[in-house]
Amino acid sequence: MSAQDHLNELQFEAHRGLQTNKPVGNLGAHWTTDPNTARMFTIPLSGTPNPHLKGKTIISANIPMSSVETNTKRLKKLDVLDKKGQPKHPGEDEVTVKAGAPVFVTSVKKRQPESRRTRTRRYNPPREMKA
Repeated sequence: MSAQDHLNELQFEAHRGLQTNKPVGNLGAHWTTDPNTARMFTIPLSGTPNPHLKGKTIISANIPMSSVETNTKRLKKLDVLDKKGQPKHPGEDEVTVKAGAPVFVTSVKKRQPESRRTRTRRYNPPREMKA
């Protein structure tokens, strides 16, 4: 499928929270439809060494329906589903995206380490990246 084909496909907005300012490589499989849940994933876990040195990033993107992972074996391997095929964390509103599938990033919001200032970069048209 070309990028133009994906633009004609049904899409929905999803968000991904990261504890870094520089995503390396693909953006990852675990996304959420809830921006507050994405924000929660930017908070370092207790016991994280030097949490004040970590940046925070929230990526918002339009996800084409064809990019959504539906293979239950893969979803279990990614720790999204339990052995019975039920969501492990239903409160996260998680959407799992196929590895390397296209997503269309609409904005990237970053907070620098040791700073309260944030910077949001918006993309119009959305920028195609890989999950």
